Amino acid sequence: MIAVTGMGQTRSQTLAAARTLGNPADSWSGIPIVTTAPTGNEFVGMHDVFMTAATDSRQAQVAADFIRSRPDLAGRRIFVVYDPSDPYSSDLDGNYSSALQADSLSVHTHEEYGADSLTAGYDINNVARNVCTAASNPLVIYTGRANEFPTLVGDLGDDGCGSQAVLIGDDDLTQTETENYQDLSQLPPPALVSGHVYYTSFAAACPDLSMTDNAACATNDKFTSLYATDAADERAKHNGAAFQTGWNGEIMLAYDAVSLVLDAANRASVVDRAHVQASLAATTGADAYPGVAGPIDFATPESSGSAEDGADARKQVVVQEILAEPGRPGKLVPRAVYHES
Repeated sequence: MIAVTGMGQTRSQTLAAARTLGNPADSWSGIPIVTTAPTGNEFVGMHDVFMTAATDSRQAQVAADFIRSRPDLAGRRIFVVYDPSDPYSSDLDGNYSSALQADSLSVHTHEEYGADSLTAGYDINNVARNVCTAASNPLVIYTGRANEFPTLVGDLGDDGCGSQAVLIGDDDLTQTETENYQDLSQLPPPALVSGHVYYTSFAAACPDLSMTDNAACATNDKFTSLYATDAADERAKHNGAAFQTGWNGEIMLAYDAVSLVLDAANRASVVDRAHVQASLAATTGADAYPGVAGPIDFATPESSGSAEDGADARKQVVVQEILAEPGRPGKLVPRAVYHES
């Protein structure tokens, strides 16, 4: 095995696996790992780990800049909802504190819940009550998983501030795209979703994206051919059951991860673990990879070409808004509204 791609999400198990696979031992040199969805800062600096997605700190930075750019969000009390037992959620919570402070914004309170606890529903309901009691038009930053997000949105509506609240979720909400936002679209008023919910995602930046999927902005011919032709053929073979998910950011990252490994192997003088690892570390400057979810460059501006711990500090992040599709009020779709590259 020359390299590994994937690694799932930022969880204690994937962090442990990355440490094991990438750690050189007496009997082997470690395996280069190119991650897709993981964003946790704990992956940064791990031996042989290269991150296709942006880090949590980058994600929080772009979201904070988005908040500062919106006059309609000025003056709102900011609440950060997080799960302290989840390494992904707690990492984002800390990064949001730093990013918001850097943008002269402050957090009113950090609200805790436990996704894996027996009282998870009660925890979230209590969070919603605390938020709505403290502010009639809160700005809620959610750093948890997609599973609990609809519960929070619904509880905010039940507690009276849902129609005025603005929520900003994290990249895990990309998973809601796989079921066409069904859990969110079924929430009754006043838990309004359309125009009130944003989330950070990873996809080709397209500021004028309107009521369509992210791949409208994809310029890679191989990628668009794969999903426009091959995926359509597979759907037809399986009566629409295959490839139901649109071209969201995580699918683009997965494509980029595999393509980056192949590109690094092609640039290596010898195709083995050590040379592919060196080739991945040299993915910068003229050898930066032009991914469909934004370019991948592992060098910091001041490093003159050295790898920045396997992470791209300037990796593209897109803030998407969830809206009702015109003429189909029961159907929610994403629209890209902000990006930094």
